[in-house]
Amino acid sequence: MNEHIETNDVETNEENLQLDSMLDNKKSILSWSFYDWANSAFATTVMAGFFPLFFKGYWA
Repeated sequence: MNEHIETNDVETNEENLQLDSMLDNKKSILSWSFYDWANSAFATTVMAGFFPLFFKGYWA
């Protein structure tokens, strides 16, 4: 059984792989953006809310 692969089929597969890669890249960027946003909010909350209480209790 000799199967013949069309050149167009190969190009279409390569285009699909590139499209999948681009979509994965966009998902990765969005995921890391949300992670960074949440981590920044957490750090800001700790610095603005916890540290003043800690320093007041520790040095007062």
